[in-house]
Amino acid sequence: MNLYRVLGVPSSISQRELKTVYRRLAKATHPDHNPDDPEAHERFKRISEAWAVLGDVDKRALYDLDLAEGVARPGAGPLRAPFRSHAGSPPPPPPDTAQETSRLREQVRGWSKEARAREARRRTQEVEAAIRTANEMRDRARKREAEAREKAAAELEEKLRKLRGE
Repeated sequence: MNLYRVLGVPSSISQRELKTVYRRLAKATHPDHNPDDPEAHERFKRISEAWAVLGDVDKRALYDLDLAEGVARPGAGPLRAPFRSHAGSPPPPPPDTAQETSRLREQVRGWSKEARAREARRRTQEVEAAIRTANEMRDRARKREAEAREKAAAELEEKLRKLRGE
């Protein structure tokens, strides 16, 4: 089963576009929206399986690599070999694609590191933003306290002047 065909999209689709297509298809094929269609549940299930793989950047990269090689990884769930010989075993990749396969493997490894690095940067930015917000709130509170002290001091001085008769 080619997961891109299940969703009806090209393999070059961006993650953002893929998410939009998935949500549209999931809503249209959801069994609750199609109670009279006995096959709606199966269609929805296939679409959800495809999204489970293609929606994750790392899983999608491995799936794309599998498509390029024409094989399936053991225990990979819905990742199935897109091309099978009649004997049931996947055909070996042609010799001229060995270098391309190596290049794709290196690229996939790089994507995984980049994805982890992006996630670490995103989390660091979130923490830094939270710290900035907390510091700003603390500074505003300190400023309000200082203003309240000054106001109270000014009121006390005014009362003292009135008591002295000034």
